[in-house]
Amino acid sequence: MKFNRSLYLILSIIVVLSGCAGMTEEQKSSISKVVGGLGGGVLAAKLAENVDNPLVRAAIVMAGAAAGTYIGDQFAKVLSSEDQKKLFAAQQQSAASGRPVAFSGEQGVTGQVRVVDSVPETRQDKNVKVRVLKDRVEKTPPLKLVGAAYSPNSRINVRSGPGTDYKTVAKLSGNESVQVIGEALPDKKWFLISQLPDGTASGYVYSPLMHPSNEPVNYTQTSTSSVSEVNVQASGVCKTVRQEVTTSKGVLTEDIRVCQQGNGIWKLA
Repeated sequence: MKFNRSLYLILSIIVVLSGCAGMTEEQKSSISKVVGGLGGGVLAAKLAENVDNPLVRAAIVMAGAAAGTYIGDQFAKVLSSEDQKKLFAAQQQSAASGRPVAFSGEQGVTGQVRVVDSVPETRQDKNVKVRVLKDRVEKTPPLKLVGAAYSPNSRINVRSGPGTDYKTVAKLSGNESVQVIGEALPDKKWFLISQLPDGTASGYVYSPLMHPSNEPVNYTQTSTSSVSEVNVQASGVCKTVRQEVTTSKGVLTEDIRVCQQGNGIWKLA
């Protein structure tokens, strides 16, 4: 039931707040505000909007940095903090899926983000920083970055490395959405995934058993007491997306270039 899943997410976030050693106070405060916004009389309305997961992720990613770093300065100047998160969530979903994504904000604000197909994608090879749960990820080979949500076709194993020789550290249920950080190279048969909203990697799944998902990622509570950051050679894509936002003062449109990062996020180039 959707209400129960979302309520479980809220409870999981509360647990994360109390025990996430690798999270800054600004990140904890941002999550608290999101969770607080889901309480009381507006709880049912927020759950019905199905925006809880993307906004939680946006709150964590954008905490401690200027909003313009992620959505562009002119949008950051005219949008409320909540609408900045909604624009960021739409931008991430559109860049990952290649499809237009619309959102509705406060005081009649509306917006849409879409990939500009007339501008070619570019691929870049670079070193990226990847945060991993040390008790669940023991191997970090070069990656082809993906930065999109996927789901398994049925219940599958999550392993500590890209192969069946590595230990099973968890299981994924059928149609449980996770964030795919990238494909392990050179074989491209295993996805490095994240189930935490800050993009920390939590294991590998066999990619032929996965399919793209339109559902929000099911963030789950896992041990974050032992997180390490590793440098990984990665191949990533940059795309141009068009952000269009309508406010009471008019329409604001801008094409921006976003590139894949080592935490599954697309960030301004």
